[in-house]
Amino acid sequence: QGLPTVAFGMEISGANLGSVLWDVSRGAELGVEHLVGIGRTKLVMLSHTGAANTLLLPRRETAFRHTLQSAGLQFSEARVVRRDPTIEGGRAAMEAVLDAGTPVDGVFTYNDAMAIGALQALAVAGLRVPSDVALVGFNDISMCSALVPALTSVRLDRAAIGREALALLDRMRSAPNHQQPVYVDVELIVRQSA
Repeated sequence: QGLPTVAFGMEISGANLGSVLWDVSRGAELGVEHLVGIGRTKLVMLSHTGAANTLLLPRRETAFRHTLQSAGLQFSEARVVRRDPTIEGGRAAMEAVLDAGTPVDGVFTYNDAMAIGALQALAVAGLRVPSDVALVGFNDISMCSALVPALTSVRLDRAAIGREALALLDRMRSAPNHQQPVYVDVELIVRQSA
């Protein structure tokens, strides 16, 4: 209909279309850099099966791989385990890592729900967080600070993405041509889990 339209969290392009996204690649870099910075060298990523968001998912996994390689650490596909992005999925993914005997001292997860599931699986296995395995989530949901140990997580600023979307929509009203995606910064909130 020609109305300016802005999408959150997914990339669209064309006249009168714009996108505002969190910089999830940078978020993954921050999480992995933190794990490496505290001396973790055997990292795994518990990732999403990919059904829900085919654009942002590969960016997190790609950043995980590149950040490991930049730190001089070995990457293999076995270091990424994909399950549903739920507590149950995180628990199953962590159990799969442990059952396979994959050496692990640091875990980066697709989201906080998966991190909570991983925390449960590690506890059942008798592994302590963070002394045996450090854990970093993604999204920084309100429950992160209430967990024991409190979860280190990449924070997505929801207010900032709303402001950026409104600003982009305002710009599009006066210039309806193709708009480049706008990326909103993220930050790592360090707590007890890593």
